Amino acid sequence: MVDLAKVYDVSLTVMSNGLIVNSVGYMAGKRSCNKGLGYIIITIFLSSGTLVPWSYRWLNRQLVYSLFVVLLGVTNMLLPVYGSVWAVYLFLTLIGVSMGVIASTASMWLIDLYPESVTAAILQVQVFCYGLGTILAPIIAAPFVYGTKEVTEDGEPLTAELRQQKLMVPFAINGAFQAIRMWFTG
Repeated sequence: MVDLAKVYDVSLTVMSNGLIVNSVGYMAGKRSCNKGLGYIIITIFLSSGTLVPWSYRWLNRQLVYSLFVVLLGVTNMLLPVYGSVWAVYLFLTLIGVSMGVIASTASMWLIDLYPESVTAAILQVQVFCYGLGTILAPIIAAPFVYGTKEVTEDGEPLTAELRQQKLMVPFAINGAFQAIRMWFTG
């Protein structure tokens, strides 16, 4: 967050507000799977209430899952280069919606695929993998972030452009993991 704040030339408080919009997007995406694709679309553009509870009657679950995995990967990969903090907020909301839709869709998909006797264990594996990702992500990102430092190890001043270049690597790795997820599950 500190590096993104320096890239976009805003305070850490302003950049951290992105976590709030991301969480709101997640809640909307999670709820939308029970309410329908129309709800997702309206939530993305208008951030408003519940509508059509019928999306999975007419839409292929795998297609919806695939669409939102691609959306998550692309928006996440490009996060350091959006240009303004308002664009970051918008795309963090889209990331949150995508994460919520993916979580709900994957859970429903797993419940449909496996018999009742093993469904709980399969769902726990899904949550375990999420937890594993939250542990590994900071380890993978650590060499590419500078935090509050003002100079590199070589004594070179840290500019917003240099931070942006370094941040592209972990965000690209994240996008690549989304592509791998797509290949295995989509």
